[in-house]
Amino acid sequence: MRMMSRRALLAATAAGAGSLLTGVSRRAAAEAAPDKLTVIGHAVLRTALTTGKGGDIAAEWTKAHGPRLEWLTFSVPEIHERLFREASLTHGGIDLAFVLNRYLGPRIATLFTPLDDLLASQPIEAFDDFPSGMLQSLRFSGKLYGIPFRHATSGLHYNTALFEERGLSAPPASVAELLEFAEKLTYKRSDGTRVSGLIWDGPAPSQIIDLARCWNADFVDTSYKVRADEPAMIKAVTVAKQLYDKGVLPKSFPQFSTDSTISFMQQGRAAMALSPFSRFAQFNDSRASKFPGKIQATNIPADESIRSQFPIAPAKTEFWSFAIPRNTEHAAVAWSLVQAASTTENTIREARNGNGPVRPSAYEDSTIIAELPYAKSERAALAVARPPLPGWEKAAQAEEIFAGAIQAILISGSDPAATLADASSKVRALLPS
Repeated sequence: MRMMSRRALLAATAAGAGSLLTGVSRRAAAEAAPDKLTVIGHAVLRTALTTGKGGDIAAEWTKAHGPRLEWLTFSVPEIHERLFREASLTHGGIDLAFVLNRYLGPRIATLFTPLDDLLASQPIEAFDDFPSGMLQSLRFSGKLYGIPFRHATSGLHYNTALFEERGLSAPPASVAELLEFAEKLTYKRSDGTRVSGLIWDGPAPSQIIDLARCWNADFVDTSYKVRADEPAMIKAVTVAKQLYDKGVLPKSFPQFSTDSTISFMQQGRAAMALSPFSRFAQFNDSRASKFPGKIQATNIPADESIRSQFPIAPAKTEFWSFAIPRNTEHAAVAWSLVQAASTTENTIREARNGNGPVRPSAYEDSTIIAELPYAKSERAALAVARPPLPGWEKAAQAEEIFAGAIQAILISGSDPAATLADASSKVRALLPS
């Protein structure tokens, strides 16, 4: 997903610094129930609250509380550009927002209402059920600025039909097996199809991290420490280079995208993919896939060196959270919707509408277990997963620097240790103070 420009981020933050209101308490007494509540987010988030087997949760809330919901839905970059612009004004037009984790950093967070007081006075049911890693990434200067709503966490997808062709009966149980299987599953089928043994969405840092987490590697950790020049990441990128040189990764891999991964798995041009669990449905879609029902999902294995801490790889997760702009006059009403959407029951209903449930307990529900064959594995992954990069206003620049380094290693054969050390030095200058 494309990051918003550095200029747009800085402009939003600078504009907001002198114009923000000072919290819920100042306006709570004067707040009246509005006729509408304006919500901004991606269309899939609206669907999760309104459409599917789980029913229309938003309509039920409107019936109970009065305000109709006015939805503003755009692509990911446009959502955040519009949101940050509106949130920088003295009086904005957005009452409740969905924010992707990578866009929320220390300075941008000041555009939103700290939620600790609301959470204390009007608690969310079973709040300790939310993953601590997600909540940690939503805290800045000790204050909580978001409530998780939807996640996309990575797993290992594998084509059982192709496994059978190569004499394999189960997914890899270790990193050594993952790499061994990847080579064995790189072959030409009887119909002439060339199969890549292992793929993921491309060489960008937020994608290669799925492989790197086998060694618990990070580019930048949640405390804003650069770790890309440490042995774990050097090992991961070196392995990626070896896979590319051996032809396990396709020649087109440097130009890969999400669509590439989906197409390769559906067509049987890849045997395994590191990809969000939620793509299980697309990989097995009988309307598009040549292998419906043959592609399964499990956890990404952890290397022996980290097994004592992580029984499975601490996979990548990206997630959307509710956030309340600091300049809305309807914070209490917005919080009411957040509460309703975040109950244990409604988290399950939203999952039935296609949402990635952020409560691990949702995966214990019999309905979810029946509808999601990978429920047990995704729950295990969610318990240890963390974002690929923390959010801050210069994160896009940092990702570009790391991306350039990875491209140089894969294509030009640059030394991994030296190249990552140089990139890390440049990124350290971009970190928040």
